[in-house]
Formats: sequence, C-alpha cells, structure tokens
Amino acid sequence: MLDEKIVELACRRTQLEMKEQWEQLRTELNMIKTKMAVQGGLGSGATLVRITDLCARAVNNRAHLIWHTLYRFITTTGVNYSDELSSELKALTAHELPEDLPDFKDYIKNTIKILNAPKTAEKLLDQLDNARDHALNKIGTEIDLFVQSLKKKSELSETGVESPIFNMYSPAGPIQTIDGKLGRQLINALDAIKPGINQLQDLPEHPKSEIVDIIVDCCTELEKAKPNITKLRSLLTTVGISIQNHHSLKSGYDVLKQELTYLGISLS
Repeated sequence: MLDEKIVELACRRTQLEMKEQWEQLRTELNMIKTKMAVQGGLGSGATLVRITDLCARAVNNRAHLIWHTLYRFITTTGVNYSDELSSELKALTAHELPEDLPDFKDYIKNTIKILNAPKTAEKLLDQLDNARDHALNKIGTEIDLFVQSLKKKSELSETGVESPIFNMYSPAGPIQTIDGKLGRQLINALDAIKPGINQLQDLPEHPKSEIVDIIVDCCTELEKAKPNITKLRSLLTTVGISIQNHHSLKSGYDVLKQELTYLGISLS
C-alpha cells in the first residue's frame, strides 16, 4: 500500500511540472501557427498535422514525467514490495494522464474550429489516444521491472542471501538540475549533429531549418546558470525523434540518446 501523503505530494509536484510543460508547448504550437500563416498555409491540413504531431509527442513526454516524478517521491521516502504495487502505480500514472487529455484535445478542437476543418477532427484526436496508450504501455513495463526488483530484494532479504544483482535502475529518477559537465556533454552532442542535419535535403516531420533553430535554442538554454529542464526535455525530444531514422546521423544520434537518459528521456 502506497503512503497517501507521499502520493499526494507527488501528484502536487506533477501538476506543477505539467503546467510548466504545457506553457512551453503552447508557445511552440503558437509558433507553428505563426510560421504557417507567414507561409500562407495556416488553413491547410499540414498545420493541423504538425500541431497534432507535436501534441502526441508531448503526451508521451508527460506520461514519462508523471511516472518519473512519482518514482522519485516514493523511492526517496522508501517503498516496499506488495502484490498490488504494480497495479497501484499504473493506475496512478494513468489517472494523472486522463483519457480525455483535455488541454491537448481542446487546443486541437479549437484550432480545427478556427480553420473550419471538422472532417479531420476524429482522426487527429485518435492519434492522441494512440500516443497515450503507447506511452502508458511503455511505462507499464518500467513499473513491472521496478516492482519485480523490489520483490527480488524482498525475497533475498527473507532468506538472508546477499543479492548478487547489479541494479542499474537509478534510485533518484531523472536528474532535476543540469551541472556544467552534463550541460557541456549535451552541447557537444548537439554540435556534432548539426553539420549532418545541414547536409540533408530535408527531414520528414519538420523543416530542417526548424530543427537547427531548436538545437540553437537548446544550446542557449544549456549555457544558462540554471537551465529549464522541462523546456529542454521537450526540445531535445523533438530533436531526437526528428533524426532517429537517418542512417547518416546514427553515430550522433546514439550519443545524444545516451545523454538524454539522464533527463528521463527514452528514445527508441
């Protein structure tokens, strides 16, 4: 049984983190609208597709944010194995990411209304549902692994046998601050990717110029004394997803992927 007070604190922190994430996302969504308007394509289906793709990725990021925050709070104060623990953690994670996804779906619905494109609504909203289901399934496997590790430790403790297992599951969850060393490693990883992107004709999900701009924004943020981790998680995830299928960028992608694990970002 989870400690109700700790769960309450974790949920309160999660709400604050999600609010910051949403404010950053809304800025990026409005930037898409502005750019498409300048290009004369605001009323096109491409605008809605790009907005929905960004929201779908944000749903995935939010799911991981919820789980990592919950994980950090319960492991900091201590948690014991129980047969119900996995179900409790999955239910809590799903509860904090409600099925109706009100902020994401309402934004898309309002955009559809403004652009007068009702026929596209159902398909786009289904994309968000699929993103939520996929994210919760992925996190479900992480929860099962965490709970099984607790069970194994409990069993070994009862028998008096010392555990020979090397536990690589970080007890503190993703980091909450970026020190100078990690910041420089991330900047170096991004700098290594940029020339390869410039040599590409284009990227499938975003104009390459936008990804280069995002990389510049990331580096600028990382140079600050106190980088905004919520902002960086969103921007860096966009960069990673945009280049992950390009063979010519694989070496740089692999380095970036490894560095992003410290921020709680898991790329395929």
